[in-house]
Amino acid sequence: MQTQYLNYLNVQGIAKVTDFAQSFYYLACSNCKIATNAYGDGDFWCNYCAKKVPALTMIKFNIQIADATGSIEAAIFSEVAAEAYGITSADAIDVRKTHSIHTKLEHSRFF
Repeated sequence: MQTQYLNYLNVQGIAKVTDFAQSFYYLACSNCKIATNAYGDGDFWCNYCAKKVPALTMIKFNIQIADATGSIEAAIFSEVAAEAYGITSADAIDVRKTHSIHTKLEHSRFF
């Protein structure tokens, strides 16, 4: 059996947050990382793990990537937000910092 490799495209454009009313984070199970309906920072019962575990703050927000040919909507998750943009979960929780998130994205050349 022959292995097929995929080549991924690199997109060069400007990433912008277009909806500042969106939530920039969600709470997930600290064990399986699946999103939950937990409230606050306390422990909750994870239906997937069947355990009582602490909630973990995960980053997720939608952006628009645009260049001269058009635009596309995309989602940014915790790993990319932290590594590429230096955005922490504390930044995502603090709604007052949403403008600084936009600024970090707009001045980034990651995409």
